[in-house]
Amino acid sequence: MKLFKGLGVTFLAFLIVLLATAVYFNAPLGEDQVIIFEIHKHESLNNITKRLKESKLIRSQYFAYLYGKVLLTMGKVIYEGKYRIKGDSATIDIINAFTTEGKALPRERISLTIPEGSNIYEIAGILMNKQIIKKPEEFLDLAFDKTLIDKYQIDGDSLEGYLYPSTYFIHKTDSVKTIIHKMLKTFLKEFRKSNYETIKETLKLNKRQLITLASLVEKETGVPEERKKVASVFYNRIHRKMTLSFDSSVIYALLREAYDPKYQKSSQKLKEVYALLREGKYHKALNKAVKINKLSNVTQSPFNTYRYRGLPPSPIASPRLESIQAVLNPAKTEYLYFVAKDDKSHEFAKTASGHNKNIEAYRRFKNEQRKKKN
Repeated sequence: MKLFKGLGVTFLAFLIVLLATAVYFNAPLGEDQVIIFEIHKHESLNNITKRLKESKLIRSQYFAYLYGKVLLTMGKVIYEGKYRIKGDSATIDIINAFTTEGKALPRERISLTIPEGSNIYEIAGILMNKQIIKKPEEFLDLAFDKTLIDKYQIDGDSLEGYLYPSTYFIHKTDSVKTIIHKMLKTFLKEFRKSNYETIKETLKLNKRQLITLASLVEKETGVPEERKKVASVFYNRIHRKMTLSFDSSVIYALLREAYDPKYQKSSQKLKEVYALLREGKYHKALNKAVKINKLSNVTQSPFNTYRYRGLPPSPIASPRLESIQAVLNPAKTEYLYFVAKDDKSHEFAKTASGHNKNIEAYRRFKNEQRKKKN
């Protein structure tokens, strides 16, 4: 009997010591501070408790880890995000906050604007400048990812043309893939607003060709009101079996080749283009590609609309719904040519001679302006 009494007293003493220890280690440090503590995606409990200790928010890493482990064993999860923790918070309260959904501070949102007519290389540069990615491959590899292409039933070898241009409000912690899904879903939503489904049986273009032509309209149109007229020029040239002959498609071909290692090996200039893309300097890369195109139009790429008749094999940029609608409902004209003016509008012509006259008139106008300035 005395033995049982002795064991009972010992056990009680142990419980008291254990409770006192728990109370001590659970007690707040009483620091007069407020800390924003961030838990990263897939961060381990051990690392979280270690950082809590280093931040002087808890007395014992081991106690915090043990309590957190018990909660995880019970089926709780730790939610990533930022938490506002007061210095006088008990350890258990801190860990409870981490394992309670909705306790984290609202995630910081930033705006991400993808202008109409942006291609995947420009989008990569935008994401780099926003510090969402560190190198273009983080985005471009996904843009050429067959799994994503198949998931969204895209007829092509990349997501080009289907990453809808708009302003997106994203969380800083969103993955590149999450952002891509958002853009693709926005494209599907906007595309449903077109009348493609009602006229596709009579349309001589499949969906890929439609988006490809819309991307050309987007790249070549400076004034929104001219979209339908520009679309008519493309249709008229295709109908007459003429090459489309637009620099925008050739420059896009050079950007694609600059990203492709097999082409980089054969051209130092393409290496230089991709080096600029890697730094997020899209416009410098674009200017370099423009110079290459002016010096020598040698690319054998099927995107070279000077060399091959008809449409490029796939889109060269992201068109807005308005450009898609322009292709579905083009103006009825006999125009075959257009030349850009200073105000971004175009002078249209039905014949090559008329087109040459427009070019000459524009050159005279520019020369007169230069003379006035001098």
